[in-house]
Amino acid sequence: MTRNSMARTSVFVALIAGPLLSGCAITLNLPANRFESPETQGSQGLYLEAGVSGANKVVLVPSISASPPDVNSPAIVHENSGAAFGGGVGIVPRLDLGVHFNGNAPTVFRAKYQFIGSGRSTTHAGIFSLAVSAGIGASKRDDSYRDTFSSTQGASTTKFITYDGSIIAGYRFSSSMLLYGSVFYTTTDVDGTITQTPTNNVAQFRGDARQKGANLGIELNTGHLGLIVEGGYGNATYKVEREDGAFLGALFRIYSGRIH
Repeated sequence: MTRNSMARTSVFVALIAGPLLSGCAITLNLPANRFESPETQGSQGLYLEAGVSGANKVVLVPSISASPPDVNSPAIVHENSGAAFGGGVGIVPRLDLGVHFNGNAPTVFRAKYQFIGSGRSTTHAGIFSLAVSAGIGASKRDDSYRDTFSSTQGASTTKFITYDGSIIAGYRFSSSMLLYGSVFYTTTDVDGTITQTPTNNVAQFRGDARQKGANLGIELNTGHLGLIVEGGYGNATYKVEREDGAFLGALFRIYSGRIH
């Protein structure tokens, strides 16, 4: 059996055993849908958003209940839908600050600067826009389990630090339709520890989960509302594991202002 096959078998076993053991696998989502418009909000403009996105899921540890824990068989699998929500505000006419939440991923605070084109409050048909963004996020996750068939129990602590960046370009065909595309790169530093009793097993795992990709989306606007439908591609790596795939996401956005 190949290393990749063994890793996928471990993941399958962990998922099947999930109902019996609490907190088995330690995973991390790398979102492939980002829903980034090249248009900034303008001074004091703001928005709120909620939807679903696709991601590559990194299985960092297939099961913390294995004794000793197996920290050398990671895998990457597709996660076709997960919650995505957040919001942002315009600080100055060409600079936005936002916060973005994705299921099973660190919360990311992101700044976006628009170099070319008009912001959303002054845009109109025929405008080309170009912007860049940079983000940082961190989280800490604690998991535990107790084997219902024996006296063994364990706990894990995992710390994540995420950095990302993107280039976004778009063209507004009308006040109600924006077509955009982007390329992005993200890296997440992982540092975790698993402890088990009464066996006193201690295992540590560290690595960088990285993803590069591209998005192509369309935003439809009416009044203060926006609907974004986006296709995404993500190429993810963690240690020797690599996975890529295409994803489809959708998101609703509510703006404080409207396009005139």
